[in-house]
Formats: sequence, C-alpha cells, structure tokens
Amino acid sequence: MHLHVRIISVTAFVACAAAATTALSTGAPGEVTMFRGSPAHEGVYPGRGTPSYGGLQWRFRAGGAIHGSAAVANGTVFAGSSDTKLYALDARTGGVRWARALGAPVSSTPAVANGVVYVQTFAGRVLALRASNGTTIWSRDGAALIPFPWGHEGWDVYTSSPTLVAGTLLIGGGDGFLRALDAATGRERWRLATSGRVRATPAVHDGRVFVASFDGDVYAADLATGRLAWRFETEGHALDSSKFGYDRHSVQSSPAVAGGIVTFGSRDGHLYGVDEQTGVQRWRLHDTVPWIIASPAMQDGRAYVSSSDGRYVEAVDAANGKPVWTFDAGANFFSSPSIAGDVVYDADFQGRVHALDKRTGKELWRFSAEGSRMISTPVIAGGPALRRRRRRLTLRDQPRTRRGAAAGGVLGRRVREVESDRRTRTAQDVLRGARLRRA
Repeated sequence: MHLHVRIISVTAFVACAAAATTALSTGAPGEVTMFRGSPAHEGVYPGRGTPSYGGLQWRFRAGGAIHGSAAVANGTVFAGSSDTKLYALDARTGGVRWARALGAPVSSTPAVANGVVYVQTFAGRVLALRASNGTTIWSRDGAALIPFPWGHEGWDVYTSSPTLVAGTLLIGGGDGFLRALDAATGRERWRLATSGRVRATPAVHDGRVFVASFDGDVYAADLATGRLAWRFETEGHALDSSKFGYDRHSVQSSPAVAGGIVTFGSRDGHLYGVDEQTGVQRWRLHDTVPWIIASPAMQDGRAYVSSSDGRYVEAVDAANGKPVWTFDAGANFFSSPSIAGDVVYDADFQGRVHALDKRTGKELWRFSAEGSRMISTPVIAGGPALRRRRRRLTLRDQPRTRRGAAAGGVLGRRVREVESDRRTRTAQDVLRGARLRRA
C-alpha cells in the first residue's frame, strides 16, 4: 500500500509507536532500550514533547506487516516484521544495515543493550543477536502454544517483548510461562507457570516482576527467584468467552508500575489499579465496552489509557481510579499512550496520530494517515521519535502547521514510522502460511 508523506509523518512523530506496539528509545553505550522505555513500563520518554507536527525525513518499507515496536540504539533502528525478518536501519538515512530472517513472524519489540539485540518470534524462539551485524550469540526454541478454550485466535497478534534488568531477561511465552533468562547465555534461571498465553511484556520494579496472562490473571514474582508473591484475578477470569463470541477473558495489556500501584487493562472492559506490594485491588474503572488492550502510561499520580471499543484516551487519578479528562476520538485504540514533556501521544485504528495536552486532554494537533490502520504504540526517547504503522518505517523532520502541519517544534526533532498494509492478519495466520509453504 502506498502512503502519503503526511501519513508517514504522523506515524513517525510517535517515534515510539510501532505497527503494533512501537517502542522507541535512543540508547548511548551502556544504556538499555526496551518496550515502553523502562522496566516499569511508565511509557514516559525524555524530551519536552512537541505541541506541533513535523515533516518526513525518510521512509522504509518492510516485506510484511509490523506488529511490534521499534527500538533505537546508537544510531540504529531495530524493527521486526511478519516477513520473519528483523531489520537494522540507519537512523539518519533509513538505509538497511542488515536484515536477518528468523524463521517466524517477529511481533515483539526488541531490547537492546551493550551491543546486543534481544527479540522473540511468534513461534516463541528467543534470540540474542549482535547489533552490529545480526549474527546469533544464542537462541532458545519456543514450546507449543496453549490453545484458546473458545478456539478463537483473533487479535493474538502481539508477542511478549523482552525486559532486561541487571543481566536478566524477563519474557513471556505462548506456552503460558514467564521466564527469567541469563542475558549472556540464554540459560533459564527460573520459570513461573500461568494457565494462559503470556503475550504481555513483564514489568519490573523494586525487585519484583509483574506480568499478565491470557488466563485473566496478573502475577507478581520475586525477580531473583521467581517465587510467586501474589496473583490477582480479574473479573474476566470467570467469564466464558464462548458465550460472547469474542475474548472477554484475557489480559493482554502490559502492566505499568508507579507510586505503589500496578495499573493494567483487561479484555473484560476494566482498567485496574492494584497494590504493588499486596496485590489487593485499590480501584477498578469500568469501561462499559469489551476491551482495553492498550498498556497504560503513568506519571505524576495519573494513569493514561486508551480503549479499543471505547474509542477514547483517558487520564485517571492513579490513587482512586477517577477520570480526570477524556478525549473522544471516535475511533478504536489498540495503540498505547506515550508521554514526553507535557504531551500525550496516541494513534487510533483510523490512522490518526493525536497529540494531547497532558493536563487537560485538549488536542494540540493530529495527523491523518487516510485509510491506514495504526495499532502501534508511540515511543519517544532522547531526540528522535519513532512510530511504526504496519509496513513502513519513516523518519521525519521539518516543522509544519496544524492537522498535518502544526506550528512550532518537531517531535524530538526527528520521527520514524512504520507503515503496513490495510489487512489485519494475526501472526498465527502468517505462521501457519509459512508452515504450509515449507510443507
């Protein structure tokens, strides 16, 4: 599919947004780049934000849809695609430095640290690759997927992304396990069993790991040992999705941790606030619609969340769950909000990127991609901003004016974006197709 420059810009501005859940960070040597910008998943990135919209610098088209986020480290953009490849692109020009076929769709966000890229494929294979050339340092094969009890695979498009903390790689699997791996060797240190696929990305804070499962529960475990600290059951845990015809059971949202509260959305239609230490529910906000797939952003006592069928972005008091403001976009959100300075960024399913005032929810500007779908999450780090759509990655510059050209600065001066085709296929569909072709 062909994309207009302005469309690209939008996506790009979300610098951290990706085709499915783009996460962008710029990493200097020694820094760690990962999904949502930090182990606690606050979704907050350095920089002042931008009240205006900038222009396109470059554009890259992958060979398939991009469902995961991008990572940026030391001048290189890393992005996976359903064409089974992980791409390393020059952050300045968009030129391909290397591309590595990994045997299955890559729908997770890479983590990058100390010259190593960590990534998981939809088949559950976890790899450590040299950032300089894509050669393998180590890899681990995945196990069989836990089947859905209702047999419906829709929207199982994201894969748990690696979270890297102090030499330990935390990652969820489609086989229902949360694993802690030695980042240097790939050796398993411990595993924690759940009863559903673990597609959410683990959050880490104060020596604990927090992860959600398709079994409808959220788990807290000791970072060093994997010992279970608490398990929280959502309302969706007891729901029978076969009676609804769609998933009301799973937790796909990745938890965010700040101020003693673990916040996450659920496919049961609620946003939850749970005590970080005890796992006791502090509050629950009912969305009145089926899904909250997006992961919250948290800053200064507020949680920012977007709703799929609710079609809005909302700021919530993290202490009591009461809404502070609501921005109604009139479109589904599968992308998660990201924060830089005083601006909240999010992208909707109609292909529009929204820049909102963090305090009031007022829209500062938007960009329309005209017919393109965005299911990626904005990520902003340092100077550059990146956003992935579904098949194209773009970097942009040059300030413009409102609604595709707003006056003022440029988001982190640069924006990268990925564009994809219009059809939404699950990674499972792509994987099945690849197996059939090999057969």
